[in-house]
Amino acid sequence: MIPQDRQSARSQKASNRITFGQFFRDWYVPYAEVRKKTLFQEEYTFRKHFADSLGTVRLVDLTSNRLDDWLTEHIRTGLKPSTINKHIAFVNRLIRLAEKWSLIDSKSYFALRIDKLKTGDYTQRFLEKDEVDRLLAAARRDTHPFMYDVTKVLLLTGCRIGELRKARWPDLDDKARIWRVPVAKGGRSRRIYLNAAAMNTFREIFLKANHLGLKTKPDNFIVANPKTGDCYDSFYASWYRVLDDAGLSGVRLHDLRHTYASVLINSGATIYEVQKLLGHSSVNMTQRYAQLFPDTLHEKAEMAASFLRA
Repeated sequence: MIPQDRQSARSQKASNRITFGQFFRDWYVPYAEVRKKTLFQEEYTFRKHFADSLGTVRLVDLTSNRLDDWLTEHIRTGLKPSTINKHIAFVNRLIRLAEKWSLIDSKSYFALRIDKLKTGDYTQRFLEKDEVDRLLAAARRDTHPFMYDVTKVLLLTGCRIGELRKARWPDLDDKARIWRVPVAKGGRSRRIYLNAAAMNTFREIFLKANHLGLKTKPDNFIVANPKTGDCYDSFYASWYRVLDDAGLSGVRLHDLRHTYASVLINSGATIYEVQKLLGHSSVNMTQRYAQLFPDTLHEKAEMAASFLRA
């Protein structure tokens, strides 16, 4: 076993040349491999959000100014504050471990910690049945060739708009009624389980694409722009037209995903089933819908009383 003073000296020498990227790869990854089921998410996050901006910076050169610059650029990317806060927590955890292993001193550790951004209360919008009916009717009337189909798919599957926008025909397995998303949020792949109505909607999209002269070969997008043959950049212009026509305001495309979750829960699905159907990596992400579950705690408590009375 290395004496503490020699170990500190060795760590201090290493910190003079080790970069933030090397620290993550050579120190953090081996440490986390035996403590976590998978490192895929963290490795993906580091590659996408830290490697280019901080990866080549030596730990000894890491300053609060550099981290402030990273945070400023991070905010400018348009990421949600809640997502940025997750990345801030990740940086703080890495810095804490570097201090623990004597790669940076305690004084630097406290100076380098980043404060999280302030976020308001998380609000969710769940559409009522009459609102869904008005929305679909307006989407059907819209001039966009696929707006009605896009709206239906979002409501019937709970998918993210980016997943649908980039979907290609080979991603659909008609026989298994599964839509495979090669790269979902966080860089993971996932499966979307399709109900019969969703399958019918995809068939309607296929027929409409053929009618519009769009290609439906394996390398083609499912919802393709008739003008370019490529995937749409966005659906927002049409979406706002639909909202105005339906007399709805403040509804986001992502709220259709929330509505899907609401329907599942009110139909008796468990939170673990909702987690799988939404493609959440952790049930903690699904807990935001917990308030939608019927309050059955008194009913469950009565089960114990029934047992004692038997």
